[in-house]
Amino acid sequence: KASRTWDPEGLLSTLPAVSTQLLGVLAGYVLASARQPAEKAMTWVIAGLLSLWLGQVLDATLMPINKSLWTPSYVFAMAGWALLILAAFYWLLDASPRPLDRARWARWAHPLVVLGMNAIALFVLSGLVAKALAYFHLADGRSLGAALYQPLLGLGLPAEASSLLRAVVFVLMMYAVAWGLYRKQWF
Repeated sequence: KASRTWDPEGLLSTLPAVSTQLLGVLAGYVLASARQPAEKAMTWVIAGLLSLWLGQVLDATLMPINKSLWTPSYVFAMAGWALLILAAFYWLLDASPRPLDRARWARWAHPLVVLGMNAIALFVLSGLVAKALAYFHLADGRSLGAALYQPLLGLGLPAEASSLLRAVVFVLMMYAVAWGLYRKQWF
């Protein structure tokens, strides 16, 4: 629905949203525990697979996976993926028994560190830039975003590839901002 007053995430989606945060807190308890690194990673893998399974069962039987409504099936499916990704990164970057492997992965993951140091600021900035690109219009009536996107369409790529390229360029722009903030140590 394209109304300014319609809120797809109303009161009923509050409980699943809070449960998403609580699942994150539980993952944090595992991280802060005195367990061995391999045990922490395996706990997240098992919980992630179980959560993914539960999300799929709920999707197939009771309610579809729907982010706009923040359904319980969405909560479990996304928590499952988040836990599996957390386990993989924890193992590769912090817990691998081979220090050289950890160092190699840490170099590869440094761009993620740069983005993560100001993640909330980048989230807000990306939303503001996207809104500004849609809000401002040129004399011919096109939005600034459409005008900037037009040259990508002229490359002869399929529309999907042009759209992906636009997204990659946008992420690189946000990364440039993040890099500047990181270099100045503004966290």
